[in-house]
Amino acid sequence: MSYKKLYTPIEPRQSAVVPYRIYEGRIEVLLITTRNKGRWIIPKGWIEDDLAAHASAKKEALEEAGVKGQVSPVSLGCYRHGRSKRAPIVEVFLMRVERELEAWPEQDQRTRRWVSLEEAYEHVQESGLRAILDEAAVLMRLARADHEADESLARHPALPRRPEAA
Repeated sequence: MSYKKLYTPIEPRQSAVVPYRIYEGRIEVLLITTRNKGRWIIPKGWIEDDLAAHASAKKEALEEAGVKGQVSPVSLGCYRHGRSKRAPIVEVFLMRVERELEAWPEQDQRTRRWVSLEEAYEHVQESGLRAILDEAAVLMRLARADHEADESLARHPALPRRPEAA
């Protein structure tokens, strides 16, 4: 006799970051191209066994986009990367970029571009990723308000920690 599972938990197999910065008072998001088709996406990759999802996403941001910064350990949410039911679930985190490298591992395979939040919606094709950008937009606007006020606001748990002043 066989039994059907009534509930199968969906666990993310990939993780990603929405890299952002506040530049001249504007919120900018860093997008990269896919290797094959040149579509605009965010840095993402398989979650490594020895790393937490947010740490694995931080590593992907360095390898694919050449950026370093603070990544929140609190997820923005998940989306399915692809159209099939077997396409991987991607868990996404917010990353405040602190440093952009001139050379990085995948620089010959990808293009990176800083765009406004509005442009990011235009470039990204996946509806699930657009929904994640909606969530990220709220937090990035909080970060911009914090940046402009230069004082501590009530911190949302998904907002990366602000670097301590020197």
